[in-house]
Amino acid sequence: MEVREEYFGLSKTGEKVFKYILENNTKTRIVVLNYGCIIQSLETADKIGKIADIALGYDSLTEYENDRHYMGAIVGRVANRIGNAQYFDGPFMVKLDKNDGKNHIHGGLNGLNKMIWNAKPFQKNDSVGIDFTYLSPDGENGYPGNVDFKVKYILNNKNQFSDKI
Repeated sequence: MEVREEYFGLSKTGEKVFKYILENNTKTRIVVLNYGCIIQSLETADKIGKIADIALGYDSLTEYENDRHYMGAIVGRVANRIGNAQYFDGPFMVKLDKNDGKNHIHGGLNGLNKMIWNAKPFQKNDSVGIDFTYLSPDGENGYPGNVDFKVKYILNNKNQFSDKI
């Protein structure tokens, strides 16, 4: 079992983006990016042992930066549409980015899928994984308050891909 970090590209904002390759003893391999917590590929064997990638993904960072389909990514702060890109929070009207016509979808123009997350690879028992964290600051895409996001990807030797060891 192993987890490797490799350089993936330089973002439009000049930040380094990395891919993390999780591989278990049965040669199942999952590639995730610290850009949007994107699952870029998931290679595993079929019933006759032939390895194939069963996830849709792009080959380059530019393709992910231009992606409008949220391919393999974490979305948010909201995973849906908010009509007219606004809502009431108690007595306060919150106005959000419009990125779906007059509406707001999946966190806005620069939602979680466009952020570079902090990544900590780990290996524990018969598992390898990545802990991702991201602080969405007050006002990002119009949302009030700071929110700490955490995502965990784990691959074990039983070919289970989950968030629990």
